[in-house]
Amino acid sequence: MILSHPGKFLLNVSGEFIRFWKFVPDRIVTKNKDYRIERNQMDERMVVDNPYTSHWVDWVSILTYGPVFILAIIGVVLGLHSWRFLSLPVFLLLSHAIGYSFFFSQTRYRLPVEFCLMILAGGGVVGLWMWLRDRKSAI
Repeated sequence: MILSHPGKFLLNVSGEFIRFWKFVPDRIVTKNKDYRIERNQMDERMVVDNPYTSHWVDWVSILTYGPVFILAIIGVVLGLHSWRFLSLPVFLLLSHAIGYSFFFSQTRYRLPVEFCLMILAGGGVVGLWMWLRDRKSAI
């Protein structure tokens, strides 16, 4: 199917790659209450009222992952002069994101590489701190 529809395949893979970086995971099928009700009728083990799927939880995800993501990007940009040290976490992140792009995921998919984002975000915090310190001492 990939060879017979390469354009459709590339469009799908690129969409999944972008979806990997979203602040709120939108693929958890059980987030849909109608789906939970339908599944509960087939199997009573499916919980209908799920307190972990709400707009409040989405905002918590945005407000926690958003700054980490932005600081990780800053860490990569500020760390480009030390590419050798930066290459391993960046390679791990990109290889996981590319591998994820070939599949339809229904779970929280960034957990295996979350530590890479934290390392890069830490580099962003240190880089910003040093920039502000140098700027303040120049004044």
